[in-house]
Amino acid sequence: YRIFREIMLVAPRHQKTRDYISRIELNVENAELRKEIDKTFQEGVKLYEDGALTDARALFETVLALKPDHEQAHIYIENIEKRFNNVVESFVESGIEAYKNAEYKKARKEFMKALALDSSNSRAADYMEKINKKVEELEKIKKELKKQQEKRILERKISMLLDRADGEFRKNHWSEAAGLYIKALEQAPAKKGIKGKIASAYLKMAGELHQKNELLESIKYLSLIHISEPT
Repeated sequence: YRIFREIMLVAPRHQKTRDYISRIELNVENAELRKEIDKTFQEGVKLYEDGALTDARALFETVLALKPDHEQAHIYIENIEKRFNNVVESFVESGIEAYKNAEYKKARKEFMKALALDSSNSRAADYMEKINKKVEELEKIKKELKKQQEKRILERKISMLLDRADGEFRKNHWSEAAGLYIKALEQAPAKKGIKGKIASAYLKMAGELHQKNELLESIKYLSLIHISEPT
């Protein structure tokens, strides 16, 4: 190559010399390309053996981009596809098993793994849709149960207040009874009968005050009866 270059210095238009130089340069380029292909392929093989299939596949595809008829790169990619499919199927089967056991969180995790490797996997996608519907149903049920539980707690609280108020009423503690009835009414404004109990307590208080000749106070509680129970 050096000699041909020296000839070109003396006879720059010598065609045969120019042709030889072009051939040598092409051979050098091809040799460098083959070296690069071999290096990339070996790196892909190492990644494949280490289990880094995604990275290995990227390198084998690079090899094929440089040399489409590279048979070994094709074989490795086919093997990677098979291993991917096996892994995807294992995730799908694990997800289905979890779904059957109503372990929806675990099932979703497995199907998401499968879809991350194969976004077109119809079984994983179908089960993900089923899981989303199940989760929505469960959320509705949980909300309804919570609502019922809160209702039962409130009813128990009101019942306890009314029991205490009735107890105070039976002891002729009209003021205490009225206060407890009012608290119960604040918790359940629509509950029937509470306003009547408040009115009864106020009536007793008014009567007691009337007997003590505390007429103004008596009238005050009589007016409260009208406010609490207009009918």
